Amino acid sequence: MKTINNNFDNLLPPSPVEFTPYAIGWKVSGVIIICILLLLIIWWIIRYRRNRYRKEALKLISELHTKGQPRLIQIDKIIRRTAFTAYQDSRVKSMTQDSWYNFLLKHAPTYHKETDFIPSLSELFYGVENNEKEILISKYEEYARFWIRQHEL
Repeated sequence: MKTINNNFDNLLPPSPVEFTPYAIGWKVSGVIIICILLLLIIWWIIRYRRNRYRKEALKLISELHTKGQPRLIQIDKIIRRTAFTAYQDSRVKSMTQDSWYNFLLKHAPTYHKETDFIPSLSELFYGVENNEKEILISKYEEYARFWIRQHEL
């Protein structure tokens, strides 16, 4: 006599489903995605290396507080080195007062802190009293940080 249990002895389970797609489209898509990721990584590395001078300049400005050096002259030297590194223009080294001030304004986006006031070096050296000088130097330092981060190449 046949029972239900005897009928299940000869059943074969189906073959397991493979998770590797056989269609060529998946392989092409995978190669394209890998190429795009590699290009993005290469672009990021190039961009990082190209902008390394900005990080170095910002680090130098932040170290001025710890060294106690005369900040105004040091900040100006750092901005000039940054500008020379960015533009490789020998005129940067010889610019004075108005030409330097206009160069900074020309190569950075609009500065909107306190109605775009950026003290010039001549104002900082000669045009203010000692009690206002530290405030203006702080504003100049703030602008220097902004310019280093945001100047356009």
